[in-house]
Amino acid sequence: WLQGLFTNALPKIGRTNLTAMLNPQGKIVGEFSVSRVGDDEFFLFGSQAAEVHHPRWFLDHLPAGSPIRFEVLSLSMVGLTVAGPRSRDVLQKLTDTSLATKDFPFMAFRKANIGMAPVWLSRMTYTGDLGYEIWMQPEYQRYLFDLIWEAGQEFDMRLFGFRALITMRLEKHFGTWFREYRPIYTPLEAGMDRVLKFDHDFIGREAVEAEIAAGGPQRKLVMFEVDVDPEAPADVIGDEPVWHDGEVVGWITSGGYAHYSGVSLALGYIPTSLATAESGFEIEIIAAGPSPSGRSESQRSVRVPAATRVARATRTSACDSVSAARGACVASATTPQRAPSPRVRRSARSRRDHRSGRAHRRRSRRGGRSTRSPELRPASCPGAPRSRPSASNASSPATRRAAGRRSRCRSRTARRPDAPVLRCDPGCEPGCDPGCDPGCEWFPR
Repeated sequence: WLQGLFTNALPKIGRTNLTAMLNPQGKIVGEFSVSRVGDDEFFLFGSQAAEVHHPRWFLDHLPAGSPIRFEVLSLSMVGLTVAGPRSRDVLQKLTDTSLATKDFPFMAFRKANIGMAPVWLSRMTYTGDLGYEIWMQPEYQRYLFDLIWEAGQEFDMRLFGFRALITMRLEKHFGTWFREYRPIYTPLEAGMDRVLKFDHDFIGREAVEAEIAAGGPQRKLVMFEVDVDPEAPADVIGDEPVWHDGEVVGWITSGGYAHYSGVSLALGYIPTSLATAESGFEIEIIAAGPSPSGRSESQRSVRVPAATRVARATRTSACDSVSAARGACVASATTPQRAPSPRVRRSARSRRDHRSGRAHRRRSRRGGRSTRSPELRPASCPGAPRSRPSASNASSPATRRAAGRRSRCRSRTARRPDAPVLRCDPGCEPGCDPGCDPGCEWFPR
């Protein structure tokens, strides 16, 4: 039953696989981490935003009279995340379970004791580097947070929040539910090819095979690097139009400032025929600035150049962390750090402002610098809230003196596949580990 719902093969006991779930039209209705703990027992981890939607799909496809038990755990099972190059050192102080790569490899999922608390321990993170997800009953969460926090002081453990997590997943080209993955996209369009296994039947398989037979997807998910005016920065927030040679050819799904790389990134869908082009793109972004009369704040539409980056990014860790997985605060253990760029703040935008804004077009120029900066490890990675513009969050005197000017932007191509890869982070062991082996690729949750 479960295998027939998922595009990927089910994992072996003690392992985790990443998979998509499709409707009969071959569109994405879910993406999950599937952890197997017994011959017929699994944990399914999906997006919290779809916690009500996904159970309906499973229950609707449960055979009548089936002995299968499907249970929504919700807050009866909560989590923490420890991530970063020293995360293994922190946790190894608290458990007798060997966390060495040969004993606890990437994507392992097993029972363990941390301190005096029984947990399910998984070696994977959404940050894209060495890390662990720890799942436990809620009565153990505060105890474990305090225990891990105390153990991490030796490694200069720090707190970081949800927006820091999001900026790290962007740098790894990790998509997220309802942005990059939703029922209007196919897995081939979303770059989920590696979780498609045709050794079993699954819902939507015929539609996927028909798409392949027709020549492949008509559009592709790609990454853009947006080189904005440093004196009037503005990042994408989603749904911005993508222009190419004077025509709208696609749209942005999500993006923001990448603190480790030091650039503005955007994920979006464009026609497959343009997916390999590296220049000629423009993204229309709503930016805050003074009105033409100079008397008050207004919004204006600025079409800024962008360069595509189709290759999956590789990135060493921006920070080590321990987090309350359901949106609470997070802790991290890091090496010496620099403060984030002043471009960290971004203006709030709205569709109403977009309709009344002025569009400016700029010529795109191709560049070739790498986006990775090995010495940049921000102590915190804040982002701006999605709120209506105001004098406090729409501009800053120190960074937006020229907010009323037209954006003088030029595009640079982000790290290309043939660019040199930086050395691994200290504290990692060899193995299939995104934080230690930049060549290790896996599809994110």
